[in-house]
Amino acid sequence: MPLGVWDFHYVNDKAWLFVALSDMKLASRLDAYLTNVNLPWEKKPDNVTYATVGAVLFYRVGVEADGKTWNF
Repeated sequence: MPLGVWDFHYVNDKAWLFVALSDMKLASRLDAYLTNVNLPWEKKPDNVTYATVGAVLFYRVGVEADGKTWNF
C-alpha cells in the first residue's frame, strides 16, 4: 500500500519524532471512514473492528557532536 505523510509531531525535550502515514487515495480513506463511523441509532458491537488506513512511525532523534548531522 503506497502511503504518504499525513502529519508529524516532534517532542523536543524527549527527542522523539512521530510520523503518521496514511493511504492517500480518496476512495480508500472514504471507505475506511464509513466503515469506522457509528451512527447514533446503531448499537455498538462488543467486539469492535477497525479498518486501518495507515501507520505510525516512531523515531528517536539525536544530533552528532558537530551539531549538523541528525540521527534517526
